[in-house]
Amino acid sequence: MAMDLVPVWLVQGGWVIWILAVGSVVSIAAILYVFARHSAAKLALNSRRTEALLATVLGPEGNVARAPYEVLAAMASKLHRAGTPRQDILDELTILATEQLNDLRTGMRLLEVIAGAAPLMGLLGTVLGMIEAFKQLEMAGSQIDPSVLSGGIWQALLTTAAGLIVALPALIAWHHFDRGLENARIAMNALLARISNALRARERAGSAR
Repeated sequence: MAMDLVPVWLVQGGWVIWILAVGSVVSIAAILYVFARHSAAKLALNSRRTEALLATVLGPEGNVARAPYEVLAAMASKLHRAGTPRQDILDELTILATEQLNDLRTGMRLLEVIAGAAPLMGLLGTVLGMIEAFKQLEMAGSQIDPSVLSGGIWQALLTTAAGLIVALPALIAWHHFDRGLENARIAMNALLARISNALRARERAGSAR
């Protein structure tokens, strides 16, 4: 009775289909996890937000923040108020920015592995299914039934289709998230340059007094 509740393709596909089914669940979970983290990080950076970040850097005290850009601004403010030289501030911010970007890549490596492994797993299932189909054909001897071969091939190709179905969403999601992080890296470099210019202007204004 329990087996009647399992889809027929999941039974006929063998253990490879079960592995791909688990991989699809893991892939969906990873996509949702990375999407939630990137959404919370607010990776889009516009001019208004940039000005607010610069005001934080040059303000009396830094704000406690979790979003990557705000974390950089808060650290810059803290170091600036402590009298840290500008170049040392930039060095610390560069290290912190790299750490922030690497942290946002959590979960993406799993998507990359699934996108690469799922088609190969599907191909493996197809090869194993073809071997089994020709084995059954050999055992039939002269009593060859074309339905035996065609049915075995159908089951074998099922794993290839399943592998591609699992891999495509993971691959598309990985490229989307990777592009978002690349844009964030460019935005962080621009923000660091703006912070450097703002600190240099503050130093010049202070020395001119």
